[in-house]
Amino acid sequence: MTTTRTRETPLDPLQRAAAEAGEGPLLVIGGPGTGKTHTLVARVGRLLRGGASPHTITCVTFSGRGAEMLRQQLETTPETAAAASTIFVGTIHNYASFYLRRAGYSVVGISPHFTIWDREQVEEIIRENLEREAGPDGVMPAREVSRILDWHEKNQKRAEVERVNAEDPSWHRVIEIYNDEKRRNNTLGLEDIIPLAVTAMELEPEARHLWNRTRTRHLMVDEFQDITPRQYRLVELMTGPTQSITALADPNQSINRWSGADPALLEQFRMDHGRRLNTRLLRVNHRGTESLSRTASLMTQSPQMDGLSNDFQNAVRPEGPAPTLNRYLGRAGEMDQHVVEWAERLMREGYAWEDMALIYRTRRTASRIVGKLTARNVPYTVLGNATTDRDSNARCIMALVSLALNPSDLKAFTTAAGIVKTGRPRQMNRELTRAIQRDALRDGLDMVQAAGNYLRKLTANAPDRRTITQVIHAWQEIREMLHDPVTELYDLCRRANTLLLEARMSGAGSVNQDPETYRLMSLAQTTPRMGQETLHEFVARFLEMMASALEPDHQSSENGDPFAHNRGITFATIHQSKGMQWKVVWVMDADDDNMPLTRSEEDPERVREESRIFYVAATRATHQVHFCYATADRKNNEVRPSRFLESLDEILEYRTYAPGPETTLPGAGFEESGQRETPDDREPDPEPEWEPET
Repeated sequence: MTTTRTRETPLDPLQRAAAEAGEGPLLVIGGPGTGKTHTLVARVGRLLRGGASPHTITCVTFSGRGAEMLRQQLETTPETAAAASTIFVGTIHNYASFYLRRAGYSVVGISPHFTIWDREQVEEIIRENLEREAGPDGVMPAREVSRILDWHEKNQKRAEVERVNAEDPSWHRVIEIYNDEKRRNNTLGLEDIIPLAVTAMELEPEARHLWNRTRTRHLMVDEFQDITPRQYRLVELMTGPTQSITALADPNQSINRWSGADPALLEQFRMDHGRRLNTRLLRVNHRGTESLSRTASLMTQSPQMDGLSNDFQNAVRPEGPAPTLNRYLGRAGEMDQHVVEWAERLMREGYAWEDMALIYRTRRTASRIVGKLTARNVPYTVLGNATTDRDSNARCIMALVSLALNPSDLKAFTTAAGIVKTGRPRQMNRELTRAIQRDALRDGLDMVQAAGNYLRKLTANAPDRRTITQVIHAWQEIREMLHDPVTELYDLCRRANTLLLEARMSGAGSVNQDPETYRLMSLAQTTPRMGQETLHEFVARFLEMMASALEPDHQSSENGDPFAHNRGITFATIHQSKGMQWKVVWVMDADDDNMPLTRSEEDPERVREESRIFYVAATRATHQVHFCYATADRKNNEVRPSRFLESLDEILEYRTYAPGPETTLPGAGFEESGQRETPDDREPDPEPEWEPET
């Protein structure tokens, strides 16, 4: 991934006008590369020069990647560097969790030491409870449990009046079981954090007003186009009496409707602040070439974008290669092979692998291409590939730290029992921990206390004895470190890792370190504290971030994948690529079956959002962008280029590739034509034959 902005980059006149605007509500609209984050940092610097305390400045965003980039810019900009460690910078979920732990926990009836369950833990615990109630023959299928949780999570993001009824009355019973289990374990799901923070702020207005004066006197909200109705209400409650709120947004990058984001809330923001609102537009692209700036401008002017914001950009960088539409006569395998060879050629010409990315609409594209990269020894990173092994070292490290924070967490105890891995099936761990949980509920104890009592009832040779002893010993060490004022997060994770290795070696278990362990340790060492966070609060935020990272791709745009290190050419879905940039980008499968997805065809609003998704794909490059599609699908049906490319017709360079007569490798003998097709040359549109998405 490449970046072009530095701390020495001066503000252009439009950025400066936004940064220096007076106190009060401010809305900054700008497209990709126009320097919205750069402007936000400059505005923070202006507030500090004016005498604002860094404790009263809060910066929130809607993705972990965006928060990290903002934090780095604050730390490297001279005007803000000294105060950067005191300013709150994080996702809106980080902020809501911070408020709950500091001020709101008693109002909503939770402990400040709650932990977060990720999606896989939630599904597993629901299935276990249902199986206990109905028996193995009556348990609900995993797919149905997932559908119920999707419904529940989306309702948590909607306003009360927008909630959707369950498709089946049994769904309410599933959620009731889930909520009961969370109460017993002092845990929350990711979907609970925003609604609980809103409830706490509404129930205690005096505490909220004090908080607003001391923590959010000046509120900065980046990526405002990704806000949901519940989050919008939270931002309303966070805003202090002076209405010193700065919202930065690009309406054309509102692509998270599936998660409840609504671009119409930008208009609501305008209406709520009325004449007091100061609106500033950023029009200069500092990132891309003139051709890429025109690409963005033309797309926003197309009828398919529905006129959310016409982005007329000027570029400061010189003219570069025109965007290309690459048409491959054949099936996708030949296109994939040719793009891999194309990347190798650019590598020989001086580009680095990290300068290049292949982005796509569905993950099916990545699984198709990865084998070709592996066969040619091309390094690559697939964003979103987080571990799902519940017994991995990384998972056990997080479980031990979670258990030290919240000893009532059943799932943390279950995963921690995986420290004795070899020969111990997960089912045995579940049975053991459920027995301990029954004792804990009966005697009013947490899991660790109940485990100690359970241990005393076992004989010297009982198979569970060693597991319980190891877990209690590890918990005691990590718990003591958590209360040591000189301990840091990295110290906790490093000691937890050592305890895991010692336990597995003594039990003849595997001691191989998985890649996720190294990435986890790296994050533990580099993730900074925010403001005046205590170690408990810092650990809780870190665990929340990791829980978000382990969500499935369609649930995890909140934080992306912090496990991913950008080594080699990058593979990413368009949603994952949002907020990132590379010198060279190939937009794969840019055809009318994938962009828009065929399932969107009957819903005009979904088609409009698909056009915005395509816009995000087209604006990730700083030097070159190449749209690629094959003319035949897996069933040999004819495929047409994406309809969203029509708005770029005047600037696209058209290329057609056909297999050579003596091709030994797919794509090796491709013949290239740089000739533009004329409208008369193009084949007529085929009758649509929609294929269900798998």
